[in-house]
Amino acid sequence: MSFSNIEEINDLIDGHFSEFTTAKAVLDLMTKCQNVIFEKKKLKPFEDKISQLKLLCFLSASFNDLLCTLKGFYNSSTEWEKIHFSKTGYLLIYEIIKNYETNKKPLFDSIKTDMPSLLPIFNKSAELLKNFKKEFNYESKIKNIRHKSSGHIDKDFLEYYNAISLISSEECKLAIDKCLNFLKLLMIILHDLALVTTEEEVTNPNNPNLEYWEMVREEMIKDPLLSNYT
Repeated sequence: MSFSNIEEINDLIDGHFSEFTTAKAVLDLMTKCQNVIFEKKKLKPFEDKISQLKLLCFLSASFNDLLCTLKGFYNSSTEWEKIHFSKTGYLLIYEIIKNYETNKKPLFDSIKTDMPSLLPIFNKSAELLKNFKKEFNYESKIKNIRHKSSGHIDKDFLEYYNAISLISSEECKLAIDKCLNFLKLLMIILHDLALVTTEEEVTNPNNPNLEYWEMVREEMIKDPLLSNYT
């Protein structure tokens, strides 16, 4: 994912912020409907969808965080600014991957059950992550930078300094770029899983959530922001 100027990054940030806002609105709506239903019948429909939407919102926000960090590199004129944005970039990458890995298995299970056509993309994302962790020494270098200089600042200055000395701003920019590519695949998967409602989901008489889909769809129709997902 290469950029020729800051304006391209700004446009991408704005576009993904719009997608994030929409996904968050759908998440709020499904949670609201779930709460109404739970009060009436002690049932919790849409649990998988809500979990997927939460992860999609997290990854979308993380995508924009990384873009903002990349923009900081473009605006940097001093070496310390580059160190600062590198620390931020590595911190974000570490937390993004750790969070994703706690959600990976249920995501994989949902894909196998609900939308197996997404398995090739999921497998590609898994390959990208595996290669990323190896190329950028995720479990040692990135972890150390995060633990000693960004997520926490080590009280021993030498530990802090040693972590900073591991930083190469050019390598960090490349890591951000490749992490963005990884996140893009995941967001495509989660968009289809969580936001694309199949005909079977709203018509299949064996679907336990069938009687609740109409409530969601009626609420979506009322909101112009959500009307594209009805």
